[in-house]
Amino acid sequence: MAKKAVAKVEPKALPATASKYAGMGQDTIDSDDIYMPRLKLGQDMSPLVKEKQIDVGDLYNSITGEVLCKAGDVIPVIPIMHSKEYILWDDRKGDDRGILARAIRTKMPDGAVRYKWDKPNTEFEVKVDGKTKVKYKTAQYIDEDNLNTWGTQIPGNSDSPPAAGESQNYILALPEKDYELIAVSLSKTGVSVAKKFNTNLKFGKSAIFERQYKLGSFEDNRGDDRFMNFSFSNSYDPVDETAADHLFGVYTSIAGKNVIIDRSDEAEEAPKTKRF
Repeated sequence: MAKKAVAKVEPKALPATASKYAGMGQDTIDSDDIYMPRLKLGQDMSPLVKEKQIDVGDLYNSITGEVLCKAGDVIPVIPIMHSKEYILWDDRKGDDRGILARAIRTKMPDGAVRYKWDKPNTEFEVKVDGKTKVKYKTAQYIDEDNLNTWGTQIPGNSDSPPAAGESQNYILALPEKDYELIAVSLSKTGVSVAKKFNTNLKFGKSAIFERQYKLGSFEDNRGDDRFMNFSFSNSYDPVDETAADHLFGVYTSIAGKNVIIDRSDEAEEAPKTKRF
């Protein structure tokens, strides 16, 4: 795939009404009542790519289908919040029930961090690849059942991937879309990208919502498998004080709440995680 020239992106000014009327009319809408749109990445196997509505490498809104960034370009994004979870999926070639259970980050009284299942002590029967029947039993915490470790998707097969996949999630503000919020979820082959970005977020001196990064896509590979992956810039531009004040309000309104990310069209469009 030929690499396109990267366009320079100028952030839009914060709307004058954003700080004056922020939150009005939204107070009765709880976080459990909405789906956070997800920024998805066009792959060869994406339905919208097959239907020629988008191109491989385009970044688009999972709910509206709107292309927010063409392949080869970048868009400015401001991270508001990061979360990590482990998701136990049903197999698409089996009963295809979607998400079976989630293990969510929980801070214990002693300060330790553990991942607690939303459906503890529950047994699930799954058909891996539509043919191999296996049973998964969640404990209270994932470090008790180890369903996030290699060899658990098919018990007894040490080369099988984890039954519960890691997902690194970000809530981003889009300066070019009046600071609308959208989520990015990086799993499987995207986890390595997420960990590099997390390093930048962790060791920066300013709040993460005071930094504007650039987000695009690039052609990645795992062995002979070639696919598109997300790409965050290593450097960032500081967010001006007016925008930072607005985004601080956004951060405090969602921090610690159960933000439900839209996964209604979740598909295994990228290669499964491999161990090298």
